[in-house]
Amino acid sequence: MEIKRDDTASPSVVADIGATNIRFARLSPLGALGPIARFPIAEFPDLTTALAHFLNKDGGPRPVRLGLAVAGPVFGDEVKLTNAQWQFSIRHLKEQ
Repeated sequence: MEIKRDDTASPSVVADIGATNIRFARLSPLGALGPIARFPIAEFPDLTTALAHFLNKDGGPRPVRLGLAVAGPVFGDEVKLTNAQWQFSIRHLKEQ
């Protein structure tokens, strides 16, 4: 018999990265969206710094999963926002 791990119980964070603001929220173990935290993108040099800021303010467990919605193209491993200065590597973000 195969035992499957319930990924919904893993600490998860979602983010909506737009041209002006980034919004973060945690997902409950049942998939409900928690309170939304919004920050101006201009306050942070990159996504890693913005995520660290959210996690420090939130105080919850370090996420195992991160879901991102981005306002810009994704070319393989590279993400570049269309109307903002941010760009990042998916692989590098996972490593951090």
